[in-house]
Order: sequence, then C-alpha cells, then structure tokens
Amino acid sequence: MQGMAGTCYIEASMASIAEFPDLVKNIFVTTEKNDEGIYAFRLFIRGKPWIVTVDDYFLFHNETNVDTNVVERTPYYARPGKNNQFWAMLIEKAYAKFRGNYEQANGGFIETGLRMLIGSPVMSY
Repeated sequence: MQGMAGTCYIEASMASIAEFPDLVKNIFVTTEKNDEGIYAFRLFIRGKPWIVTVDDYFLFHNETNVDTNVVERTPYYARPGKNNQFWAMLIEKAYAKFRGNYEQANGGFIETGLRMLIGSPVMSY
C-alpha cells in the first residue's frame, strides 16, 4: 500500500513481480531478519547491480480512522502487507536512498521500477 510518497510506480512494479517469487528473492541480499535491523538489496542501476543497505526504522504519523474515530499510528510511506510483511517498505526505502531521499523518488513510471528491480530492459508502448 502506498503511503504519502509518490512512489506508486515502485509499488506497482513490486506487485507485478510478486507473481514470480524468484524475482523477488533475487532482490534480497540479506534474507533473514536480523538483530541489527540492517538489510541489503540488489537493485539495478543503468543495468548494473548495486547493493543498497537500509535499516528497518520507518517514519510514522498519527491518522484518525474515519470509521472508528480512533487515532492510529501509521507508516508515513509504504504500508505493511498481509500478515505484517514489510519487505515492500524496505525495498521502497532502498530505492529512496538510492535516489537521495523520498522526495527525489516521487513520480515515475512502472518501467523505471521494473528495470530497477529485475535489471531487464523494459519498453512501453
């Protein structure tokens, strides 16, 4: 789920490759949860693999649930998936780090996300 950043193209790219578990697994250099909270990812920049490391700290904000009127603590950027999976949050953070920050990662095309995640040439018609 997309948060407050304009990274829907990265989210859509992750969703499209999620049907192919091996493609997703190839992104992860760090494959196990660790006490240090540091994770490494293999992203492709200009067709070449780059290792990007991030920590597991995320920015949160308070959001009022319109149905219950209860204030909930919500991640500011990408949201956890089913069963509280946070792999997409980490990949989005790694991409934002590569771009410089979340602001620089705002706006793009799904082709950009696919090239970055799998390293294959992508064309759009």
